[in-house]
Amino acid sequence: MLQSLSDNLDMADKLVRIFYHESEDGTWKFSDEGRYIGRYFESGGSPGELLRVLGDHIEKRLNTDTMAAFNPNSVPNNQRYKLIFYVPRPSLEAVKSGVFAAGAGTYPGGKYTSCSFETNGVGQFLPDAERGANPTIGKLQDDGSIQYRLEKVEEVKCEVLCIGRSCLEKAVEALKRTHPQG
Repeated sequence: MLQSLSDNLDMADKLVRIFYHESEDGTWKFSDEGRYIGRYFESGGSPGELLRVLGDHIEKRLNTDTMAAFNPNSVPNNQRYKLIFYVPRPSLEAVKSGVFAAGAGTYPGGKYTSCSFETNGVGQFLPDAERGANPTIGKLQDDGSIQYRLEKVEEVKCEVLCIGRSCLEKAVEALKRTHPQG
């Protein structure tokens, strides 16, 4: 309940800032949008049409994450990102927890959270010691050289939805922090 109240107060603050702005002398004044509303009603405009216009305007001004809470279909396709990463199975839950805590994996509108799609597979890589590779998993060749062997590891491909660029950026940071390869 407290989180919901906090979210609502934050939303109200954003809405107020669309119609009013703080001037250089510290007083609050109508924004261009606020003056528009006054002129609209003075000219006999209907409340229904005003709400439609305001909804369109607010959708453009508020961030994508906030709009998704109002209407999941309002999130444009260019604000829906899919974060795809590969991780060894033993580390999967820890990495997903970090990514989910950053807001990823939440369906627009918030009715579903911690959503992902996982596929099991085998990944391979060849670390290059001369270029500074320091693999978490990887062994040197048996011939005594400082070259690594080709590694094959059972991994999970995990796909997670991110709504809005800020969510994507936070999720990538969480992925870097929690993934065993960092």
